[in-house]
Amino acid sequence: MAAQSTTRLGNEQPKNTMSSGWTRVLIWVTIIFITFWVLYPFAWAIITSFKTQRQALEPTFVPFLQFDPSIENWAAELGLAGRETATAIGN
Repeated sequence: MAAQSTTRLGNEQPKNTMSSGWTRVLIWVTIIFITFWVLYPFAWAIITSFKTQRQALEPTFVPFLQFDPSIENWAAELGLAGRETATAIGN
């Protein structure tokens, strides 16, 4: 068997250029969706930690925009049970 050369000439493009473009778009949309799916619970937990209990349980139209940030929960947690929280974080 003789070895065949697979060298491309200057202006040749792959045959499936259109499908590879759509494939890239689909891959990036999937990556963005999965990233949002994974990070959303963390963002929700952090935002909720700055709400009072009443605000956290109150249904709102746009929950992330309709609240007054408060550190009451953090002050209560670190003030009264600071040692226990530090131990839990350390473990």
